[in-house]
Amino acid sequence: MSDTVSPNANVFSEQQVTDLLSQTCPALLLRCVKERPDAVALREKHLGIYEGCTWGAYAAIVEEVALGLVDLGAAKGDRIAVMADPCVEWSYSDMAIMALGGVTTGIYPTSSPNEVEYVVNDSGSSIFIAETQEHLDKLLAIIDRVTSIKMAIVIDTRALFKFQHEKVMTFEQLRELGRARRAKNTSEFKGLIAQLNPNDPAAIVYTSGTTGAPKGAVLSHRSLIAGGMSYANCNPAVLSESHRIVAHLPLSHVVARMTVVTLPLISAVVPFYCEEIDEFSHTIREVAPNFVIMPPRFFEKFAAQLLVGLEASSPLKKRVYAIAEAIGRKALARRRDNKPLPLPLVFANFLAREIVFRQLLEKIGLAKVKIAFTGSAPMPPQVVDTWHLWGVDLRDLYGVTEAGGISIGQYNSFPQPGNIGVAAAIPSFECRLTDQGEICLRSPMLFSEYWKQPMATAEVFDSEGWYHTGDVAEKTSDGQIKLIDRLRDIIVTSGGKTLSPQQIEKVMKGSSFISEAIVVGDGRRYITALFELDYTTVSEWARAYKVPYTSYTSLVGRTEIIELIAAEVARANEFLSRVEQVKAFRIIPMELDPEQGETTPTRKVKRKLMHHMFEELVESMYEQDEATSQKKQNVAVSH
Repeated sequence: MSDTVSPNANVFSEQQVTDLLSQTCPALLLRCVKERPDAVALREKHLGIYEGCTWGAYAAIVEEVALGLVDLGAAKGDRIAVMADPCVEWSYSDMAIMALGGVTTGIYPTSSPNEVEYVVNDSGSSIFIAETQEHLDKLLAIIDRVTSIKMAIVIDTRALFKFQHEKVMTFEQLRELGRARRAKNTSEFKGLIAQLNPNDPAAIVYTSGTTGAPKGAVLSHRSLIAGGMSYANCNPAVLSESHRIVAHLPLSHVVARMTVVTLPLISAVVPFYCEEIDEFSHTIREVAPNFVIMPPRFFEKFAAQLLVGLEASSPLKKRVYAIAEAIGRKALARRRDNKPLPLPLVFANFLAREIVFRQLLEKIGLAKVKIAFTGSAPMPPQVVDTWHLWGVDLRDLYGVTEAGGISIGQYNSFPQPGNIGVAAAIPSFECRLTDQGEICLRSPMLFSEYWKQPMATAEVFDSEGWYHTGDVAEKTSDGQIKLIDRLRDIIVTSGGKTLSPQQIEKVMKGSSFISEAIVVGDGRRYITALFELDYTTVSEWARAYKVPYTSYTSLVGRTEIIELIAAEVARANEFLSRVEQVKAFRIIPMELDPEQGETTPTRKVKRKLMHHMFEELVESMYEQDEATSQKKQNVAVSH
C-alpha cells in the first residue's frame, strides 16, 4: 500500500466504539426501550396524519412479528426475503428477522420476476414478505421455480379481496401468531436476542449487478452498527438533536437500511414514512426534513425543476434571481476561501436567502435542511454550486455495499465540489490507496463474504484483510480524495489517452435537460456520448417555447431539442480538456426502465447493455471517422 488517507475528526471515543460494536441491532432496540420508551422512534402517515410510534410500541410490534415467524418455523440462520417500498412494516420485519437470528434479504420493489427468482433462489429464502399484491404477483409468477419458499406474507391486502393461496397469509395474521406465542412464553423474545452474537449474519444486501449477476454481500450486526456510527460521524448533531428524515429509498439498499433502521438506534434521527411512495414529493414538502440523504439524480432533478421554472417566469423574477445569484456567488466564494464576509455582503446575502432562495426551497420542501448528503454516483460540480448558492449544505459521501456505511466523506460545511473528502476517523476504520490509486478499506463495517461465492470473496480481499473496492481515486494537494472511476470502466483511446468516463458524464449531467449520460470512446479516436433526456425538464422547456410533442419519443426527433442538447454539450465541454470533450452525441429513443432490466434497481447504468442496445447509434457517431481513416489508408497504399 502506498498512501494512507488522512481521517477527519472523530466523535466516538474508543470506549463508545467498543460498547456499540459489542451489541446487536435487536439488543440496541431493547436499550432504546429501556432508556427512552416514550420517545418517538418513527412516524407513519395514516389517513393524512403522521402518527408517531414510540420505542416501546416499536419493540412490541417487532416481538409479535419475530415470534410469528418463529411459529412458522423460522430459525437462526434462515434467510427471509422482504420486497416492499419504504414502509414501517419493512423496518418491523427487518428488526424481527434479526431478533430471531435470521438474515434479512432485501429485494428491490422494482425487480422483475426473473430478478426476484434469482435473489430468492440464490439466498435460499424460506419466507417471503411482500408489501402489496403487485409484489406478491411477482413471486406467484415464479412460485414453482422457488421451492425454498414455505410461506408468503402480504402487508397491504386491499387488492387481495377473497384471494386465497395455501402459501399466502397476511401480515396481521402473522402478528396474531406472535401474540398467541407471547401469551404462552413472555420471555421468549428476549431469550432469542440474548443468544445473538455481533458477528452473526444479519442481512444479505445484493450488489447492483452492473457487470453481471448481483452478488449477495453478507453483513453482520457489527457491520450494520458500525455503518450507522459512520453516518453519525458525518453529522454529529444527530446524536443529541432531533432530526427528521424522509424514508424514500428502497430499504433493500444499504444506505436506506443504515439511515432509517440502524442509525435511529444510536441517534435522535426520526424517519417519516409516506402512505404511498409515489407521494414522495408531497411528503417532503409536508415533513420539511432537516436531514436529507438522496442520490445525485434527486438533487439534479429538484434543481432542474426550479431552474426551468425560473426560465419560464416573468422578466422581473428573472432579474431578481440574477441579482440574488450574483450576491450568493460572492458570499460562497469567500466562504470557501475561509475569508470573512464584509458586513454589507452579510446583509445582502441574508436578503438574497430570505427573499429569493428560501422561497425556491419552500416549493420543494427543503428550506429547513441543516445538512444534506449525496453519494453513489458522481455529482456535477455545477449542481453542487447551485445548492450551496441556495444555502443548502450539500456534501458528498463515499461508501460501498460491501462496507455498509461511509468510509470517506466531506466533513466541512459547504465544501468545494469535485472531491469526496477524507477518511472516517472512527477507531479501527482504515482507508488506503494502492500504487494504482485503488481505494482499499479495512474496518468493522466490512462484509464477511459474498453469499455462496468463496472465490469472488477471495478476489477482493488481500492477505492483510484489506478489501479492494475497484474504485480508483487520487489525493489532491490539500489532502482530499478525488474519486476518478471504476477500475474496469477506465477508457483508453486509440491515441493512448487514459480517461474516466464518469468524470465526463458528471460534467454532462450538470445540464438540467440530461438525465443520463453514457460516454463511449474505448479504443476510439475521440469521445462520444449517448444521452437520456430528462423528460420533465425538457417537456417543460418545450411547452415554454411552443415546441409540439406528444411523448418522450416524439421529443427525441425534434430539431429544436437536438439543438438544445447540442448547446448544453458545448457548454459542458468548456469544463473538459480537449481530449475529454464529447465530439458527437445521440439521444436514446426511450426512457430507461429498471423494471425492464435496462438499469439496475438503483438506476445505475449497465454500460455493456447500453452499448449493445444502442449499438447502431454508437457506430453512427464513428462512421464518418472510419470512412475518413479508410480513405487515408487507401491513399497511402496507392502511393
